[in-house]
Amino acid sequence: MRHLLDGERTYRHPQDDRDAKGAAGAVAGAAPAAVSATKPESGRSVVIIDEIDKASRDFPNDVLSELETMQFSVPELGRSGTVAGPAAGSGRPEPARTPAFPSDPALRPIIVITSNEERQLPDAFLRRCVFHEIQFPDDKMLHDIIENNLKRRFERTGLDLVLDYDDRKELLDLVGKFRQQPVDKKAGVSEIVDAAFLIATPKEGAAEGPTEGNAVQAAPESQEKPDLAERLDAAVVALAKLKTDRDTLRAMLPPMASPESE
Repeated sequence: MRHLLDGERTYRHPQDDRDAKGAAGAVAGAAPAAVSATKPESGRSVVIIDEIDKASRDFPNDVLSELETMQFSVPELGRSGTVAGPAAGSGRPEPARTPAFPSDPALRPIIVITSNEERQLPDAFLRRCVFHEIQFPDDKMLHDIIENNLKRRFERTGLDLVLDYDDRKELLDLVGKFRQQPVDKKAGVSEIVDAAFLIATPKEGAAEGPTEGNAVQAAPESQEKPDLAERLDAAVVALAKLKTDRDTLRAMLPPMASPESE
């Protein structure tokens, strides 16, 4: 069979289904990428290179040519051409490149590259970029994110949880103050979502989640909601990843209700 390996996925050539017997002798033939690479779509595309600061140190410089020419080499295509540019005329074969992109600016791909700025990127790469900073969501958006995430978790796990508006506001107020502290790692959206999941409580009469035999057990309708300060304390491990940051956050928590005050 003919395959194109990219380190994570294996693509099977469709002709293998039509001619399985002859496939073994056609390993050097065109892989499925050749079909799609030589027939670019007529519409405009968006290409996302996510978290480039986590790639190998040489990667930003390695893609400079590809970003300028909107082409890249695919050795697995099994075809070869002639070197263009400074090496032209040398006759040295090179891996086939994807077709030149149409000159129509309306069809030029939009390249979106994200970075968390965990390390400085090369100046040559940065000069070719136009920057847009994604602002941290405001409280209104975070309220919506939390609510939607709890719904999605219910769809995946069967845990029908709720975090009422006052509890969400208390959590977001705490996170806002915590993010203003000189901590090593500020809590992001994913940490807030995980914390919201930890302090959420089952809806009255809702299933608490899967039990033995994949059955679900209904929560008692009269079940008393745990103290919010107690739940926030349990969520510290989701909001702060380092011990010093956890200590800072715990010092900011509201006092827990004592048995005498209940």
